[in-house]
Amino acid sequence: MEVESIEWLWVLVGLIFLLFSVVGLFNKRIPVIPFAFLSLLILQLKSEPPFSVELLILLFFAGFLVMWLDYQVYQFVEKYPFLYYIIKGVRISFFLFLCSLYVYGIFQ
Repeated sequence: MEVESIEWLWVLVGLIFLLFSVVGLFNKRIPVIPFAFLSLLILQLKSEPPFSVELLILLFFAGFLVMWLDYQVYQFVEKYPFLYYIIKGVRISFFLFLCSLYVYGIFQ
């Protein structure tokens, strides 16, 4: 196999993880943020990694915070009902941000 075909293999595997995270938006049993983050980690296996380690560490902790908010949403909603839509919007926005980084990583 050529080096170029192996790089497209990493892109394809990352795309599969990204599709799992899209399914997770509709199915509550599949976590959205970890699969989207895993697609970015798979892109790091290319011959030239598209992202710095510092960025990935920051995204990891930001994703952990978004996941924690998403899992605690029903406890927050009991006290402040308007937070439900804010937290769900943050989760979808962070997912879209990770998707855009994935597309950026493919074409860099």
